[in-house]
Amino acid sequence: QGLDSNWIKYADTPFYAFNEYLHLVYEIGVIGLLLFCLTSFLVIKKQLSHIGCKIFAYGVISTLIISFTSYPLHIIPILIVFVTFISTNKGTEKQLISHKLSLLTLTLILICTVSQLPRYVGTINATKAWLANKRYSDMSTIELRKESDFTVLYDYLKDNDRFMLDYGAFLRNKKEFSKSIEILERGHVISNNPYFPLLLADVNADVGNWNSAELYYKKAFMMLPNRLTPLYQLGIFYFETKQYEKFRR
Repeated sequence: QGLDSNWIKYADTPFYAFNEYLHLVYEIGVIGLLLFCLTSFLVIKKQLSHIGCKIFAYGVISTLIISFTSYPLHIIPILIVFVTFISTNKGTEKQLISHKLSLLTLTLILICTVSQLPRYVGTINATKAWLANKRYSDMSTIELRKESDFTVLYDYLKDNDRFMLDYGAFLRNKKEFSKSIEILERGHVISNNPYFPLLLADVNADVGNWNSAELYYKKAFMMLPNRLTPLYQLGIFYFETKQYEKFRR
């Protein structure tokens, strides 16, 4: 039914994938997904072999089935229950994995976690610095920030879509259009935020890339067909570029 469909009112750009397995592939790759599935299979097999643990196996299976169409492992209470179920081995005579292997695994996890702490702390501090600079700039009638305020934080915040969007908008306001497009395209790779194609359309229109601008406006509209802003800006774009036939449609 296309744009006449009744489902348009439900269109959105959700934060979650609504499929935990797709999310795992994206975050940790195919090998990580296979390890997760193998571990879950071994736990379920072990629990089903003992009457006292079957109820926990059913809980794990239910969560894994729901994970095909939702995001239960991103909801903290459900995640806690899932971990509790998957770690329960009551009444079994033999552990799923040996204590030595468990200790080795936990040690490796601890080492990896500690090694990432400096990066984690740096990201937190960079986020605080960026938000503080943005707050002060938003309170002023002029842009108080310099490009160096962004570049010094970039390595820590290049995976933060809000930072990338703000950086791209800052560069556009400074008339650095090529760099703005580069930053916005990188941000668009990691985010389905419709403001990325909208801003990319604006920047491309600024430099006369009309074809690219039109495509990005249409992309933003197709991402959120129930929102007026993308279609309105596309209409303004057609009018300002004297494409009156398209403007009337």
